[in-house]
Parts: sequence; C-alpha cells; structure tokens
Amino acid sequence: PITKHYVETHDKELVGRKIRMDKLKINIFTGTLRINNLTLYEKNDKDTFVRFDTLDTEVSLHKLLGEKVDVQHIYLSGFSATILQKNDWFNFNDIIEHFTKKKTDEKKDTTPSNWKVILNDIQIKKSRIVYKDLAIGSKFSLKDLALNIPIIDLSNQKSNVDVGLNFVSGGSLRTKINWNPFTETWRNLAMA
Repeated sequence: PITKHYVETHDKELVGRKIRMDKLKINIFTGTLRINNLTLYEKNDKDTFVRFDTLDTEVSLHKLLGEKVDVQHIYLSGFSATILQKNDWFNFNDIIEHFTKKKTDEKKDTTPSNWKVILNDIQIKKSRIVYKDLAIGSKFSLKDLALNIPIIDLSNQKSNVDVGLNFVSGGSLRTKINWNPFTETWRNLAMA
C-alpha cells in the first residue's frame, strides 16, 4: 500500500503522467511484483493512454549479488494502448522527453558495466492496440493480440528473440529476430 500510494502521488515526477491502479503487491523476499488494473492517462489526465489488467513478474534475488538481473517471467494480460499520430507528433512524445531530459541532465558514466540482464518467459495475452493517424483520418486496430518471447538476453551481443503473434479472429505471425542491444540493430532471421 505504501508503494502504491507513493507511485500515485509522485506519478508526474516518475513518468510525467497520471497513474492509477487497484493493487500493487511487492514481495521483497521472493522478488515478485504484481500490479492489477493499472491505467496510465493521456497528458490531459482524463483519457486513457495505456492500461492493463494484470502484470506479474519475478526476479531471482540471489543472482543480483553476482551482478545479474535474471527476470524469471513477465506476464501481462489485458493490455490496451491507443497510439495517436499527427504528422511528426505522437501522443507519447512528452513521456520520451520526460526520460530523455533526465538522461541529458545527468552526468554520463562511461565506465563499462558488468551487469547482465536476462528476461525470460515474456507473455502478453488478451491485448489490444489502436493506432490513429489524425492527419489523414486512418485507424488500425489489433485485437486479441498475444505475444510470446522465450528469452531476451540484454547482456549478450547477439540475442535471438522468438516472437509469436496470434489473432483470435484468424491469422498469426511468427518471426525470429537477432538483436544486438549494444548497437541497437535488428536482423530478421525467419518469418512465417
């Protein structure tokens, strides 16, 4: 309850937007985090930008001692987002600027990090994304979207990401991508 209250009270300071949630549960002994019914609002504090029903994740705490962030799973259910664009403006530009400004204000540390980051078993279920181009009046919607990624190794120069998208109304997309997090380059290995 203390963390939930802190996040909702300092939401503008943390992400630059209003945040509300029903429940936030953190267990510092098991490394688990669970959030229920989170809403991130648009800049006007009224309209919904992003929301989800459940986020459940677990980190191996003992591996942190060895400078390794090993996320056991990330389960996200009921995610929905509305992306608006008008020419070069997007409805999330202010969020990017919020975090970019913080980075440029801080002194850059050029010391190489020994930390390794591995994200295992990423599952996104029952999700929806709506994209609207306000300049030309077009709308594109993905409903009942599912995404499964077995592993992303952010500390490896070559991390293979298997992505599967399933659409309840029919159709699917499968792709294997090789990602280099250091150069931020992608290479598509296979698509079906």
